[in-house]
Amino acid sequence: MQIKTITLFIFGLLFGITSFAQTSKGKQQPNVSKSTWNYEIECVGVGNGGTYLIQVWTYSKTPQILNQQDQKNAVHGIIFKGFGAGKGGAAAKAPLVTSPDIEQQYSSYFESFFSDGGNYQKYIASVAQGSTKVIKLGKKSYKIGVVISVLKDQLRKALEDEGIIKSLDSGF
Repeated sequence: MQIKTITLFIFGLLFGITSFAQTSKGKQQPNVSKSTWNYEIECVGVGNGGTYLIQVWTYSKTPQILNQQDQKNAVHGIIFKGFGAGKGGAAAKAPLVTSPDIEQQYSSYFESFFSDGGNYQKYIASVAQGSTKVIKLGKKSYKIGVVISVLKDQLRKALEDEGIIKSLDSGF
């Protein structure tokens, strides 16, 4: 009788742990595209000719940025996040895309756009040499900052041409 009770207890315990692990695993893996976008941006200045000069802080498990992720993050941030007021009196800027569903709606376009060697590179005016800052956050966690100039006006025009956003002169 006692062995049967212990066996049932162990079976129940294992079943509970397995169910909890599966539930937790599902919650920890949100949309794949969102999990790759682990960054912050802040304005350093607004340049001439429709450019934004921003500092991109990329979170990484290594102290190096892989596959130009900092540049992808910079363009992604201009399109989908915008940024708050910056140093030197730079005003806050809203993202180019105002609907939160656009990234999902045009997922195949943005997957290709942000792929390694993708069109996002056309909108990087420059990466400031010597601007890289690495902050160690934990055992295997780093925050890497780079100053990047993004061609915002050209990026906006490309998204308008694709029909992803409306042009500023299209009216309400």
